[in-house]
Amino acid sequence: MNLNSSVAGIQDSLTELVGIKTGLALTRNELIRVLDRELGRESPDRWFYSPHSWLHSTPHEWVRLRAEEFESLVIRVMYGIGAIPDPDTPMQLIRRFAMESPGYAESIPAGSDEEEAPFPVFPVMRLIWRVSELANSSDAPPPELRATVEEYRRRSILSVMMGLERISWNGVTHLSELFHLSHLGATQSGNLESTPLIDQRFIDYLNSQPADLERIHWRQFEYLVGEYFRRSGYQVTVTPPSGDGGIDATAVRDDNALGPELVFVQAKRLAGSNQVGIDSVKALWTDVNDQFATRGVIATTTVLARGAREFCEARKYRISAAERDDVNSWIERLATYPK
Repeated sequence: MNLNSSVAGIQDSLTELVGIKTGLALTRNELIRVLDRELGRESPDRWFYSPHSWLHSTPHEWVRLRAEEFESLVIRVMYGIGAIPDPDTPMQLIRRFAMESPGYAESIPAGSDEEEAPFPVFPVMRLIWRVSELANSSDAPPPELRATVEEYRRRSILSVMMGLERISWNGVTHLSELFHLSHLGATQSGNLESTPLIDQRFIDYLNSQPADLERIHWRQFEYLVGEYFRRSGYQVTVTPPSGDGGIDATAVRDDNALGPELVFVQAKRLAGSNQVGIDSVKALWTDVNDQFATRGVIATTTVLARGAREFCEARKYRISAAERDDVNSWIERLATYPK
């Protein structure tokens, strides 16, 4: 089965299938950016199929792909946005299982219709048929095959294209909302039992694409920082947007041996060579002291200027910084599939 379409048509089909599979909607430019970065991370000759020859061609140029090549690109984008832990195709998943479980394929009995097959049926082919059959049925797979069947089902596009797959995600989230937020919202609160402060799909994307951390909308960055404290066991309140450089979130935890802990958090979304200056750190320090907080944390998408870092280090526990590398470590801890 071959797919014949224009470059724009292929790209639009990829974004549509990725949206169906993950619930995260990408624009054509966002798709190209993800694939470009994936090509930069791994040589094209190591891909099942690489789009490097046409990815930046004119939109009306014609492209011909085999179905499995197109499927591999859907999977590669899913991997690039952090929705799956690796870029293996369904067939590669089965081969990996066969290698890790020697003898399993040989244990599958031959089917009654194999005598009519025009070619020899090898054990691995029976395994492929078995996994494919389970992935497209409502029958529960045996425990030893469950993980492989679930991953096969998540990655295979055949059932989607034939209208057989039931989509389980609740609506679609546009990736652009991570960077361009039109509604800033009011106060947001949460604890371990409440819903996340930021969409998990955004966290997974940033874990896979850390270079985009500096592009995040400043309000989403506040939610991201608040989410880290929420999952660390704090009752978190992200304050209303004010733009005054004050406290962006408070985090309270009552199980501290020394009594309740109150943390003031300031989130500074910066980019490029911009650094958090000493004035911002001093302002947070003043808030911590004036309002009797236990400590203060200033989190940023870049780094602290030398004077600001020295100011924090001199006050040790009561005020600390989470710079870009620290925030990326937070994101990895929050991600579904840590890299």
